[in-house]
Amino acid sequence: MSLFKARFPRSICGEPLDPWHINRHTLNDPDNSEWLTCCIDDPKEVSAFSGFKVLSRDRNCPVLVGFYRERLHDMGFAVDASSVESVVPEFEKVYGPIHHVKAPSTKKVPVRFAFWNYSEVTLQLNEELLKYNDFEIDPSER
Repeated sequence: MSLFKARFPRSICGEPLDPWHINRHTLNDPDNSEWLTCCIDDPKEVSAFSGFKVLSRDRNCPVLVGFYRERLHDMGFAVDASSVESVVPEFEKVYGPIHHVKAPSTKKVPVRFAFWNYSEVTLQLNEELLKYNDFEIDPSER
């Protein structure tokens, strides 16, 4: 946790008042909770996560990081990319070759996943079809 706060000093941590709407204004005092949610919303700090534009859904926090007993538990963010394949090279530079690829079929569109597994840690990269009005994406930028 201390390394995280040193690297992302403008982040804010606490307990979410509403799990569906998390931003710096909806996190309260952690009150010695074992679980903490941290919001990274400073544009300079957010850019450390990807060379692609990191998106924010419904004015929620663009990067959410969860800690349990001050140890990293999970992290989530979405990027504006055309496919999983376009993001994979950036992840392979950091995490090495993909360990597993999966593409279950659906009635509408195929959903692709890429996984990296290291002991009890799993990194999952997946594709999601987004609506422009849910995210801060300008359709004219496409």
